[in-house]
Amino acid sequence: MMYKDHAQKCSEFALKNPDQFAMVVLMVVLSIQQRWHNIGIQLNDVMLNGTASRFLNWRTKRNCYEYIQSKKYLMFAQCLAVMHSTSKTDDEKAIALMRMFMRIPSVGIAKGGFLCQLVFNLVGCLDVHNLRYYGLDPNIATANKKAGPKGQEAIRQKVKTYIEKCHELGTERLWDTWCNARAVEDESPWRSGFEVSEAHIKYLEDSV
Repeated sequence: MMYKDHAQKCSEFALKNPDQFAMVVLMVVLSIQQRWHNIGIQLNDVMLNGTASRFLNWRTKRNCYEYIQSKKYLMFAQCLAVMHSTSKTDDEKAIALMRMFMRIPSVGIAKGGFLCQLVFNLVGCLDVHNLRYYGLDPNIATANKKAGPKGQEAIRQKVKTYIEKCHELGTERLWDTWCNARAVEDESPWRSGFEVSEAHIKYLEDSV
């Protein structure tokens, strides 16, 4: 129920317009190397203060924010074009979306998968927690984004392998596993995995 309730609502939120799509991307970027229970405060502050937000004090995150704001209309249109394609399989759509999201500064394979999960209910996030839980090689979620033209096929293959593993494990299963695990961490403010899951859409709706 967690995934079906909250991930679907996140998707509906993201696909309403380019501004809300950009908010979802921003939430994912802000979650890089941060505890999930802090992200709502951070998202709200950035939405109020823009580049002056204290949560964009990392140059990399400020670069992400500026990239998202400048590209949100184009990215939104491209994402819709991919998803409405009648000639692509879900895995092919996921590859195209992942490659698009990974153009965002600092967004690698795992966060690209998280974006696919939130916006289109595809792929999933194999972050350090899920990698450890499922006993996976961390290398599955890494790629050299700075690779030149000759390295692009290698990146594509890594993205393809990542997507296949996520879909093998199950997008919904990955979401629920992650949320349940966050609820029992030391000093966790959550009482259940459901609350962790619900926070995804609450953070977005509270920051509009």
